[in-house]
Amino acid sequence: MSFFKMIITEIEVLLTTIRTIKQGKSADSDKTSIEYFNEVAIVLLHKEDMKRLSVENNDPVKIRTKYGEVIVKVREAEETKEGIGLVPVGLWANMTTGNSIQSNGIPLFKNIRATIESTDESPSDIMRLSSA
Repeated sequence: MSFFKMIITEIEVLLTTIRTIKQGKSADSDKTSIEYFNEVAIVLLHKEDMKRLSVENNDPVKIRTKYGEVIVKVREAEETKEGIGLVPVGLWANMTTGNSIQSNGIPLFKNIRATIESTDESPSDIMRLSSA
């Protein structure tokens, strides 16, 4: 048995889009504002998932799904369970949900398999995402 701790740089989660009060309020204002960015360009994770990734609040992380990837900031959230990532509805979430629909015609916004990894890259700004 090794005495060295293995550093985990990525975890698998089920990604789910959500609506928050702060996201909703900021969406009514300028979507290019820093307030909107701070409330939407995030992923909420359980504290144990954050420990496994060795990240702290507001550290950048990359979310990858089969539909695409995006860099956001991570925040601890008591309202989620281990293995679940919550992303507020917005352009950043759209980068990971794709445009496919379920058999009922509704886009897939819940339980999307995703990898979240720690990164040194800066979160994607709205202008960069808009041109993607």
